[in-house]
Amino acid sequence: MTELESKIVNYLQNHSSSEKRIYSAQLEEAFKTSGIQVRNAIKGLRRAGEPIANSDSGYIYATTRADISSTVNDLKRRAVSMLTTASAL
Repeated sequence: MTELESKIVNYLQNHSSSEKRIYSAQLEEAFKTSGIQVRNAIKGLRRAGEPIANSDSGYIYATTRADISSTVNDLKRRAVSMLTTASAL
């Protein structure tokens, strides 16, 4: 786990909930980093098994299966869309 990943997972564990989601811009400001670095850290955390859920209203450290299911479905939709685009090229 990178230093940024560690900071982000700790921040989400302590400052987020289903009712209080954290926007990428908040993480960027808190850790003086870019949006791409935040997204890469979130990707790394998820690949390490951390239950980071997302929605249009931000990120949370998920505590329910519903939050994770929604994120998994969103990731699958994005993957299918990317494959459709790649197939058209």
